[in-house]
Amino acid sequence: MALLCKKGWIRYQRFMDDYVIFAKTRHKLQAAIRCRHQVNLDKAC
Repeated sequence: MALLCKKGWIRYQRFMDDYVIFAKTRHKLQAAIRCRHQVNLDKAC
């Protein structure tokens, strides 16, 4: 997520255990969601 944020594709804010993701396009938002899901899967193993 940090890489997408550095590229300027998204902005995100974390509140406790929730995330709010802001993106200009639907495709960039979907990329951020895929990235977030991958991070969750990596931490579960």
